Amino acid sequence: MSPKKTPKAKTASEDKNKITTTKKTTRKKPGPKKKTSAKKTTTSKKKPAKAVTVDVISDDYDDKSHEVKKDEVDEVDIENFDSQKKYYSELVSEIKEKQKNLGQKNSNQKQKSIKLYRRLALRFFVLILVFVLIVAYFTATKLTVAITPAAEVVSDSVQFAVVSSQEAQTSLSAERIVPGEVMQSSLESDKTYQSGGEEKIGEEVVGEVVIYNDYSRNQPLVETTRLLTPDQKLFRISEGVTVPAGGSIRVEAYADTVSADMAIEPTTMTIPGLWAGLQDQIYAENPEPFQYKSQLNHYVRQGDLDLAINDIREALKNKLEQEIDWQIRPGDEIVYSIDEDKSLLTIDAELGDEKEEFRVRAENQAVIVRFSKEKAQNLLEAKLAFSLPQEKEIVSFGSENISYTLDDYNLEDGTAEITASFKGSARVKEKQNFVNKNQLTNLSEEQIKQYLNTFNEIEDYQLKFTPNFLKRSPHLSDRVEIIIAD
Repeated sequence: MSPKKTPKAKTASEDKNKITTTKKTTRKKPGPKKKTSAKKTTTSKKKPAKAVTVDVISDDYDDKSHEVKKDEVDEVDIENFDSQKKYYSELVSEIKEKQKNLGQKNSNQKQKSIKLYRRLALRFFVLILVFVLIVAYFTATKLTVAITPAAEVVSDSVQFAVVSSQEAQTSLSAERIVPGEVMQSSLESDKTYQSGGEEKIGEEVVGEVVIYNDYSRNQPLVETTRLLTPDQKLFRISEGVTVPAGGSIRVEAYADTVSADMAIEPTTMTIPGLWAGLQDQIYAENPEPFQYKSQLNHYVRQGDLDLAINDIREALKNKLEQEIDWQIRPGDEIVYSIDEDKSLLTIDAELGDEKEEFRVRAENQAVIVRFSKEKAQNLLEAKLAFSLPQEKEIVSFGSENISYTLDDYNLEDGTAEITASFKGSARVKEKQNFVNKNQLTNLSEEQIKQYLNTFNEIEDYQLKFTPNFLKRSPHLSDRVEIIIAD
């Protein structure tokens, strides 16, 4: 057998490169691997840990082949132990530092991710809110326009025939025929009128006096006997009288000088022509005031004749209306005509005649046409409706707005031609929308009013915005509602 080679003792420098331990290591069974993110795995691969070589020395190693001096072995073991301790200490520190940096980095990355998620969520929420607001604006905004149409006054006239016999009805066109009756009535009137012409031919102050006789004998007084008032105003009696003894007599008197101040109030008068001893026994009194009068001459003027003629004709008309009121029946309409040129007038005065009054007599013939009011009104209303445009309708039409005129008549045939002039109110139909909704989109309240004011068909309108604070019309015409009020 060849002798076994004694192994040389390893130096400290070699131990630094290769660490030998006498402790037998036991490997633990690997547990379940923890799931790690790819990010962490990538980080751990950037700087791999240093490889550690562990030599396991068998227990049955021949100690004799490695015998060294005790001092060298102790020195080597101490140095190896210190080196290992220092190395593991540095390794542990390095691992802890890497773990700390890795945890801090992961924490920072986690915080950054949370902030990023928050920003993305906030942006998404803002976008959703803006979208909801836009949808709400287009769907919730609304404009309602309530329009009251203006009533337009329309007028027209139509001519129709009134016939009283069945034969006449069949001979004429039935389109404009109203059944009725044609009659004739005789009229006459007699009236007296005052002449308006006046000519002043004089003036006078007149009145009545009562003459008293307290004397025992009758006292005769001649015409123009003087009567004197206490303020020396002179009057005269109009005729001679005899005043009986112890009695009195009434006689007219007048002022000797005519003036307005001679119209005296009641007073006592003396008779200057009598003996002074009788003046206190025979005297006069005026129980009523004297009157100042102008003496006028009346004559007939042209104006008096014209006034009388017009008045007598009006009297004939009033008499005819009274007769019509007596003949009219419910549901009838009556039209009459008086031919003034055929009237017979008799006047007992001429222009310039000096007369205070004169007399006028008038005679004439009147034609009365009676027909059905309802049928005539239906005919007129149909004519008015036919003349209106298609988008308008009649809102008011009544008999108070109809006037009839008798144009012509034939008493023998019992026919008459009537012209009816009428008027009514019309407006745009309720379902007829004459306002274009497309013209009302995206406008301010003032612009909407300016647009609606251009329509003559609109009497009034009301604007309702939804929501109320938003005074602007929607962008979509579907959100504009137009209501035509009754």
